Amino acid sequence: MDWPFSAGQASRAIAQLHLAPPLRETRVIRYSGYGIDPPIVSNGVLFLKEARNWVARDERTHAKIWSRRWTGEMGTAPRAVWDGKLAVWEGDTALLLNISTGIEERRVEGLHLGWAVMVGDILVGWWRGCVYAADLRSARLLWRFDADATDNAISCEPCATDERVFVGLEDGSILALGLSDGQPIWRQRAPNGSGARAYVRGRACVSGDTVIFRVGGGGDVGVVALAASTGDVVWTFDLHDVVQDGAFYGPFYHVVGWSGRYGLLEVSTGRQILISSLSSTLPSTLATLRDFFPLLLSETHAWVGAGSGYLLAFNRETGEYAWHRLPKRAGAFQRQTHFTSVNGRLYYADMSARMYWLEEEHPTDPVLRAQRGSPR
Repeated sequence: MDWPFSAGQASRAIAQLHLAPPLRETRVIRYSGYGIDPPIVSNGVLFLKEARNWVARDERTHAKIWSRRWTGEMGTAPRAVWDGKLAVWEGDTALLLNISTGIEERRVEGLHLGWAVMVGDILVGWWRGCVYAADLRSARLLWRFDADATDNAISCEPCATDERVFVGLEDGSILALGLSDGQPIWRQRAPNGSGARAYVRGRACVSGDTVIFRVGGGGDVGVVALAASTGDVVWTFDLHDVVQDGAFYGPFYHVVGWSGRYGLLEVSTGRQILISSLSSTLPSTLATLRDFFPLLLSETHAWVGAGSGYLLAFNRETGEYAWHRLPKRAGAFQRQTHFTSVNGRLYYADMSARMYWLEEEHPTDPVLRAQRGSPR
């Protein structure tokens, strides 16, 4: 699955991505739902929710390929693509639709609607107080972990490897569960140097034997890296800002804060390669922007949403401002954005339930990439 970046990708590690500003807007579409339910783009097909229908459209022309109406009380936007099938939710049932026709091929009962990542044939999903795994090939629920049973809650989007699922809880606990059986492998308390109670939030991500979580609670730890195999704390980091998002690119972890603090850290050791303020490099007309989220990384640039729907690009290695755009239809309340890049295009969705196609004005090629220098 190509879109969205935050769903369907078990580890949240980033592949090498070539995308450089300036970009130009080539298309805008409306879809049903909220900005937290963006469409999926996969193999040239756009899957989205329109009113009470799941719809497939040609990515380039927007021509309708098929439409299927849901019959239950609640249906989600598409969540994942697997083995020629589209995973959607209708109440507490996951439906697997043929991506070419929209015809239901199988269903898995007893799965709460919510976000999901794929690990081979296994779908790992979560919603509020529970995390679960389902084998889509056999259409059966493998296990469910209920945090509600211990007066707790899932407080961050889990990530997974082919052996383990990593979960953060509201009470500050971090757990590793077996992918095949859901059994706890280790449990760790998120550190918070101030002594205040820490909690885990945002999106977890894993690379090799390092799993990274964002930590909140007002202490002096904003990011914690654990050994995925043992749960031991490898390193912690204080951004001196409320950590909003983070992602891997190669051997480095990039992190951005609410007010624009930006860090580039070595994944294995936590060594600080760069700490800077994105806000300080902005043009004066944008200097008051805050709420930097989310973060997308390309070979040369860090792409960040901010303020009332702004899209910003900074040099990934130095944090220097490069480019910005405010979509024509953006408004004062469109503070949450989602975007990723597929096939040389940037897809940008906001809380107005609009998605924008942006393309490079000067497409990157090997010569241009060489002129811009190699990434870290």
